[in-house]
Amino acid sequence: MAIYFIKEANLNDFQLVILGTIFEITIFLGEVPTGVIADVYSRKLSVTLSYLLAGVAFLITGLSTPFALLALGAVVWGISETFLSGAREAWIADELTAVTPEISADQAFISGNQYSLAGRFIGVWAAFGFSFISLRASILAGAVAFLILGVVYLLLATEKGFHRAPDHTHNFGDLVQTLKDGFNLIKTRAALVAVVLTTMFVGFSSEAMDRLWQKRFLDSFPLPTLFNNPEGIWALLQSGVMLGTIIVLAIVNRAKTELPPLKILQIILGLVISIAAGMIVFGWAEIFPVVICAFFAVRIARRALDPLIKAWLNRRAESNVRATVLSFAGQAHSFGEILSGPVLGSISQVAGFRWAMLASSALLLPNIPILAHRIKVVKANPDEKSD
Repeated sequence: MAIYFIKEANLNDFQLVILGTIFEITIFLGEVPTGVIADVYSRKLSVTLSYLLAGVAFLITGLSTPFALLALGAVVWGISETFLSGAREAWIADELTAVTPEISADQAFISGNQYSLAGRFIGVWAAFGFSFISLRASILAGAVAFLILGVVYLLLATEKGFHRAPDHTHNFGDLVQTLKDGFNLIKTRAALVAVVLTTMFVGFSSEAMDRLWQKRFLDSFPLPTLFNNPEGIWALLQSGVMLGTIIVLAIVNRAKTELPPLKILQIILGLVISIAAGMIVFGWAEIFPVVICAFFAVRIARRALDPLIKAWLNRRAESNVRATVLSFAGQAHSFGEILSGPVLGSISQVAGFRWAMLASSALLLPNIPILAHRIKVVKANPDEKSD
């Protein structure tokens, strides 16, 4: 969508990042309340609302280019993300327990992410097809797809594994109590704290890369076309990320069993290091193939990180607060992006993109010793389950 903002709305570096910051502020404010709603009322309802609101957000964005209306679209999209984050993963984990207990949540999240990436791969090329009409047509096609998905999910999805607590009266007190239970669970378990901090540091470092990578290519290199369409390069890059992530997750999940805690942490640490190093190369390299490789390293590592973090959190959160715990992690990520986004956008606008990438990498570095310490603890206590 960033290329639409650049070419159709003519946004500069700072405006692109601020638009992302508005999106993340919305997520930060709504993440935990919507996660609590999913834990107290219905996870299926929460996911359905997410898809429908995403369709509305894409409609607003595709039908307008003034910055104020694009900001409104970002707010609605952020709200839709809060209804999805945590609720979908908690719904999956509970449905597996109720319907197919022989499948581990780890396996389901990693395999599910691979199917999601395959869907994104198809979506990227569908959007490229619509771009022959206009970039706006691609956005509006996405809006229609989200609205259809919301209706299909409402009609066909089951919710056999979710059971409301018998003493829940569906009032505000239930929401507050679930919020407290989720926070207390994270606070008392170092295994959860380490991974929630990981999401926050990734958030600190990600905003400039997320919002400005396409502008980096446009400003630095003459880009090839595909079928005489200048938007083809974005389809090639995005689909390459999808395929690369599918391969990485297939390697991680090749045993088709629940991953040992030590292995999950080691993979997470390796991905974090790849992101930090890749951003420096992406920002500073001047050779096009090297920049392409760095881009793939960062984007693939970021996408592969997500299902591993969710698997770790799901394994250590009880069902009654699972969506809330996952939402806390999402909120930590948004908090990081909110704090760093305007700063990184200003650095890119004033000093240049490469300095923003260097700063982004530096913001991720404190996470490395945190994960290394956690790995040391797990090695010393290989049978730990919940500390």
